[in-house]
Amino acid sequence: MARSSIINVFFIVFIVALFSAMTETSAQELGLAPAPAPDAGAAFSLPSSALYPIYCHIHLSLIFSHYLPLHEYAIMCTKSTKWKVFLFPWLAYGHISPFLELAKKLVDRGFLVDLCSSSINLSFIRTRIPETYCSSIHLVELQLPDLQELPPHYHTANGLPLHLHSTLQKALKMAKPNLLNILEARKPDLLIHDVKQLWAAGVASTLNIPAVRFFTSCAAMCSYFSHLFVKPNVEFPFQALRLHPYELTKAHKVVKEHREDDDPEVRAPEEFTGVMLIGTSREMEGKYIDYMSEIIKFKVLPIGTLVQDPMTSVDGNMEIMEWLGKKDKFSTILVSFGSGYFLTNQELEEVAFGLELSQVNFIWVVRFPKGENLSLEEALPQGFFERIGHRGMVMGGWAPQAKILTHSSIGGFVSHCGWNSISESIDYGIPIIAMPMDLDQPMNAKLLVEIGVALEVLRDENGALHREDIARVIKDVICGKSGENLRCNVRNLGKKLRFKNVEDIDAAVMELTQLCHEKNHSSWIRVTDQSKMAQVNIFKAFVLAVIFAAIAVSAQVPEMSPSPSPDAGAGFSLPVFGAVIGMSLLISLVALLKH
Repeated sequence: MARSSIINVFFIVFIVALFSAMTETSAQELGLAPAPAPDAGAAFSLPSSALYPIYCHIHLSLIFSHYLPLHEYAIMCTKSTKWKVFLFPWLAYGHISPFLELAKKLVDRGFLVDLCSSSINLSFIRTRIPETYCSSIHLVELQLPDLQELPPHYHTANGLPLHLHSTLQKALKMAKPNLLNILEARKPDLLIHDVKQLWAAGVASTLNIPAVRFFTSCAAMCSYFSHLFVKPNVEFPFQALRLHPYELTKAHKVVKEHREDDDPEVRAPEEFTGVMLIGTSREMEGKYIDYMSEIIKFKVLPIGTLVQDPMTSVDGNMEIMEWLGKKDKFSTILVSFGSGYFLTNQELEEVAFGLELSQVNFIWVVRFPKGENLSLEEALPQGFFERIGHRGMVMGGWAPQAKILTHSSIGGFVSHCGWNSISESIDYGIPIIAMPMDLDQPMNAKLLVEIGVALEVLRDENGALHREDIARVIKDVICGKSGENLRCNVRNLGKKLRFKNVEDIDAAVMELTQLCHEKNHSSWIRVTDQSKMAQVNIFKAFVLAVIFAAIAVSAQVPEMSPSPSPDAGAGFSLPVFGAVIGMSLLISLVALLKH
């Protein structure tokens, strides 16, 4: 017999025995049944008030059934092993980072986590797992096939030339047999995979493993592209996200490529859970989350913004921190365009001259694709370093972004508006100077302007940046009244999100736990439709309420219920006990009916 069936039988027997004991002991207290003889041995006789804590446990089960079926709550209370979740992000740092933060939050809530990626990415991930999580986050290597144009050091999107991104996606999909073998060996209770590899859900379904998608960008962007895909001839309902013509051309190109790439293998299998996680909050994107759910036709669970704690980061650069320490409060900007996008020569030049014209202190992180061995002096305008002097610091490749953003001298962040950078900037209370480049970034930038935490550097009708516009917006944020308002707004939003993020991830974890239960235990009453589940829970509550009410009413029959003697004291009589039960169960029923 399955473990869940044994528990269910035990649970039912326990309920029946408890009701019988309550009826008998209460009747003895009221004189309805003879008391046991002194020499009759130790009879099971408890005052009904002593049984009330046991009833409370059952009552709590009914309360919990607002979220879980009653028997699932019993299993949850007795489960000794931890659920194991398998995380499968896309091979870019911008996707791996939120997956890693999600892994930490799941571990904090009792899960074991496998995090799967290529060998070169695991080397990066390993340095970013704090010691306290090492025993609960297990790194799993996925071997990609050998392709002539994609050697092992290119098995990552970090620094990968743009023309090789489609080849990397192809190689990852070719690793499906390896993923299947890994899932068979690791035996997870749940797969959480990136939306860029929808085919992973099909692999998991062959092993009866439930799969959940994780979208690492914002709901505004997802709802926008979903709308273009599903309703191409209908105007998007939210005007704040209206794209410029050059941006709209790029967006339609992305949708067209997705249509042409529509592979039946990436469509959700019948066993798909209908659940998608997204790293945002209703505090920022409530209307976009609702519209997104309406368009894609399944449940979207916000899990809050996923931001690394800079205090636990192993990253650090004392030279940068010492340089920042010499600057005034809010006088300096960080300039960084992420790990997956590289500025054109024209964009490099305009940004450089824009920083020079602004007369503002800055740290600029400049990146080049793998294989381009340019020095900073070669890439930037002639004489640039001499003209900026000690006002600016230019770094090649990498900088500890989180630690820089938390420094008191930072007053703004010139960003490409990748979602991870946005989340960090909001969490640390730093206004954003938006310079979106590609893909989701234009929608992200317009969302930030809408909620009052950013100013955007607008391009011309051809999509080109101009140094004068860059300098003007930087000055507004660092020196002008606009910057003060933005700083106030972003700080308030950051505080709200830190509080709301805990609620969001807890609610999502409850859903994930339910999926793990459904995989590992046959249900007492197998109901997958939420409305039917609510009806079942209400029925359980109603049956118990009737039984308790019957006990209370039967004890109040006049000829069977003797009056207590005047000196008997204030005994806990059954009618009172029944009234308390009836009232508390009525509250449960109201809560369940609202559900």
